[in-house]
Amino acid sequence: MRLRTLLPIVVLLILLLHPARARDWFESESRHFKVVYRAEHAVLVPQILDAAEKAFKPLSQLFDYTPSEKIIINTYDFSDYGKAGTTTLPQNFIRLEIAPLQLSYETMPFNGRIQWIISHELVHVIVNDQAGRVETFNRSLFSKVPPEKAQPLTVLYSHLTNTQRYSPRWHQESIAIFMETWLSGGFGRVLGNFDEMYYRSMVFENRDFPTPRYLEAKTSHNSFLLQTLFYLYGARFSAYLAHHYGSDKLVEWFRVRNSYEYLHFEQKFKRVFKTSLQTAWTNFIANEKAFQGSNINILKSEPLTEMYPLTDQPLGWVTKAYHEPDRNALIFGFHRPHQLTKLVRFDLKSKTYQKIGSLPSPSMVGIASTAFDRRNRLLFYTTNNNKLFRDIHVLSTASGENKLLFRDCRVGHITVS
Repeated sequence: MRLRTLLPIVVLLILLLHPARARDWFESESRHFKVVYRAEHAVLVPQILDAAEKAFKPLSQLFDYTPSEKIIINTYDFSDYGKAGTTTLPQNFIRLEIAPLQLSYETMPFNGRIQWIISHELVHVIVNDQAGRVETFNRSLFSKVPPEKAQPLTVLYSHLTNTQRYSPRWHQESIAIFMETWLSGGFGRVLGNFDEMYYRSMVFENRDFPTPRYLEAKTSHNSFLLQTLFYLYGARFSAYLAHHYGSDKLVEWFRVRNSYEYLHFEQKFKRVFKTSLQTAWTNFIANEKAFQGSNINILKSEPLTEMYPLTDQPLGWVTKAYHEPDRNALIFGFHRPHQLTKLVRFDLKSKTYQKIGSLPSPSMVGIASTAFDRRNRLLFYTTNNNKLFRDIHVLSTASGENKLLFRDCRVGHITVS
């Protein structure tokens, strides 16, 4: 009893003695947005609010959307590479990791990263927060209900109050990527180099394309591209629909009218496009094969630059490679499915590689940041690449000695001067 009586007093004293704790978070608002941020992020807040309002104006007009509350943007800085996430449950919330974006393999073309990423995430908020009359009524009774594992019944209430949130991931990302590219003046994944070469490779190698249901159920777990596939196919399908049916119909597919209907996204597709989703998807794949087949024929009409394959084994994701002139070898790391990530020396004469180290916790695309000091034969590389701040190590390629230089430091791409 004494402990229970003293505990609130102790907590109060701690708060009084450390008043700065209550001031860790700050707020700044515009007409439609509220940014919650740390003091060290204050310099970005005007840019964030400006980018959000610039994206909101055309999107709210396109989707005839009026928010019931200010959309919250919360800034974080827990990772060496930036990203963002969005939810509309129980309120409209964008989590913005402010670090620079991952640029490996040109997977994310953009003009300004803040404008680009907010444009993408804001589409998710608007598309998923739209409500017809039945949803609006349900929200007046229950608010918007997030699903909880401990309370399975919340799934039903969540669906009744936020139906748009529960469509497949590729469907969610398709409109976000289309709008992200449009609102950024053509800089986005609809017109990205990585996407283009992915589809051209699929056609060149005569690979089978997944159906929407297979994509949702299987492909994301059977490919080292993982969730990237949702973005690849969603983006390409939306571009196909806009090109063949018009962008107005694409937007109409995602717009929620003020009606009493609960329409499944496939039912709505058939109403808007006058054909089934499966038929449209089949036509989309046939169109892609014809388009890339034509591109491949154009490339075949010209002689190839003389090429010398170094290995007939696919390596998966590969770091930047460095030449060791005295050994006539390459130093690099690679991440192949179902194998631990290796740092290797690849002999250019024998076409064999020797493991010189391992690379724990690689990131999915760029694996790690690396740099090579040829004079001193030191390879610098990062670990913890897929979580929080990274560590920097140095490996002597002459002796094999490995040393940790910096733990949990902020680091982007590294180089040797």
